[in-house]
Amino acid sequence: MAEETSNENEINESQNEVSEPETSESTPAVSVEVEEREEGIKRKYAITFILNSSMSASETDSVRENLNKRITAHEGNIATSICQESPKRLAYAIGKENQGYFCEAVFEAESTKIIDIEREFKNEPNILRYMLEVKPAPSTKRPKKRISPYGAPVAGIGKEESSLPKTDEREKISVEEIEKKIDEIIDNI
Repeated sequence: MAEETSNENEINESQNEVSEPETSESTPAVSVEVEEREEGIKRKYAITFILNSSMSASETDSVRENLNKRITAHEGNIATSICQESPKRLAYAIGKENQGYFCEAVFEAESTKIIDIEREFKNEPNILRYMLEVKPAPSTKRPKKRISPYGAPVAGIGKEESSLPKTDEREKISVEEIEKKIDEIIDNI
């Protein structure tokens, strides 16, 4: 009995021992390179925001330009930036405001800089609300061909030409020929 418990203790001790993986000098360099590549990825973003309606049109333009400068300060490239010329009525009140200027900016920036850009919009007192969204990258994939359960392509989809003959290409048969064929069939019955 004592031998069994000592064997169990040895097994438990060997299970608790964890061998340290061998490290080499190249492993940290690889992970650093991956991190550097991830930081360099630029994505396209769109930020839609509502400005306070108590400002004039020229003030909204200056606030928009100021926000654009803040985006470019965080290494963003602005594609478009627009604001409405007159305030629009909101569907519901935001704070005590019932109207606001709707604006949008589309830009490219590194994903690591978005937090800083969003903080700039959050701290701007003239912005009632904002929404930041990631624009999807354009797809380079070709559409899939539809295939029937039997492995054949579905007719008309994914094919440029149909294998069925067109109505113009069929031989035209006269009514007399059709009547003869019908009479032959009836006679054979």
